[in-house]
Amino acid sequence: MSERRADGGTGRKWTDARIKAQTLARGKTEQRIAIEEGLFLRLRAGANGLSRSFEYRAMVAGSRKYLALGAYSDRFGLAAAREKVADLRGMAGLARVGEADHPVIEERFKRHGRKSDPTVAELFDLFLEDRRLGSRRKGGKPVRERTIEIHRQNFDSDIRGRIGDAKVAKLQRDALQACIDSARRRRAPGMAAQVYRTLRALVRFAIERGYLSGDPMAGIANPKPYRPPRSSEEVIAANDKQLRALFQVLEASEVSEPVRLAIELQLLTGARPTEVRLARWREVKGDRWILAAERTKTDRPFEIHLSEQALAVLNQARELPRKTKGEDFILTNKGEVLSPMAVARALARIAERVVEAGGIKLRPHDLRRTTRTMMARLGIAPHIAERCLSHLDSNILARVYDGHDHRPEMIEAWDRVGAHLTALRTGGAEVVALRA
Repeated sequence: MSERRADGGTGRKWTDARIKAQTLARGKTEQRIAIEEGLFLRLRAGANGLSRSFEYRAMVAGSRKYLALGAYSDRFGLAAAREKVADLRGMAGLARVGEADHPVIEERFKRHGRKSDPTVAELFDLFLEDRRLGSRRKGGKPVRERTIEIHRQNFDSDIRGRIGDAKVAKLQRDALQACIDSARRRRAPGMAAQVYRTLRALVRFAIERGYLSGDPMAGIANPKPYRPPRSSEEVIAANDKQLRALFQVLEASEVSEPVRLAIELQLLTGARPTEVRLARWREVKGDRWILAAERTKTDRPFEIHLSEQALAVLNQARELPRKTKGEDFILTNKGEVLSPMAVARALARIAERVVEAGGIKLRPHDLRRTTRTMMARLGIAPHIAERCLSHLDSNILARVYDGHDHRPEMIEAWDRVGAHLTALRTGGAEVVALRA
């Protein structure tokens, strides 16, 4: 978690009004702000908005330790936090001369005692800490912060308010089912499935650590289990005629310029929606778009070749307004980075018109499927197309014995996709699959 000083050396006095006015720095989901010696304001973005809380920082055995003081509220404001910190400083002073235990250490012993019978909220914090240390599913590597944030959003939206204060040992199936049903009642089956996955992982962690002897999730079904398509007809991907319909509607609609560019860049590269939305100028080196491991789903660095058409999209993006000079995000809307749902909402708004024009309803990830399907229509070898999408080769022997990086073939594939999309927009011929 990053730290910053909000006064910038100006010496402005802290007040409750100033506490309420503090916001997270751009691109941050969690941050500490130094108020005075030992007292910090912690900001954290959650499903219910920005939360503010006070923390006490002290040096214990040569390392920094933080102690939560409480959430900021009208009943626990700046004056109360300062009073609490003054008391803790006094206790820390007594600890230095051997007349008392350090307050941070004392609190940690109290928390350790509570771990034998933790609440669901306390268990969740332990669960996230464990995932940051490493996950067996990822070969011992820490999970991505994006995964941590998804778990946190799921927990805050439908779990914390219902069972957060309940003791883990007393969890019952009906209470867990109620969390899932909360999202289902909002007619959000996708969110219900996310809540189910978070609860499933949390209960499994509780069993592994000995907090639960049985499985209260037994018998609870995933409300929306993932089912891979059984045939090519089930894959939602636009053919050439349907792509033409999409382009025609996009050009005639009021879809914002950054969203339109995001759609085009995803079709041209086959990149994942989040990879496109959070693309940065620092990642672009000539005709190469280099994604660091933490930016990819596979946790491996990946390099995308930018075709002539993709570079044209980036040139258009340079004209987008930015709040500050030198802003690093490529796609910005009114000076801010694109919101996570911007492309999804735009595609939903124009879906009816696209269908009327001869196209199909698409979602952001369907654009990636469309690029992969287009590569197949263009005759690009399957193993090359899969590599262009940063998929691991399903053939284990090929992964073990094939040392060629296939870079020239991948570059050609991206260039052919760019040329084909340009031909479609300018009235060129469609590629039609011939059946025997």
